[in-house]
Amino acid sequence: MTEIDAKTDALVPAWLTLPDIAEQLGVEVTRVRQLVKEGQLIAVRRGE
Repeated sequence: MTEIDAKTDALVPAWLTLPDIAEQLGVEVTRVRQLVKEGQLIAVRRGE
């Protein structure tokens, strides 16, 4: 995962968490992490 800057963050109306994505896909969070690692999904780390 990469960090995201404020300008890019402002462009996206809604971010999904890994658990949100897992629920929508019907898979475990570990599978979502694997998909990110394999480059099948793009992920960024957001500071809050």
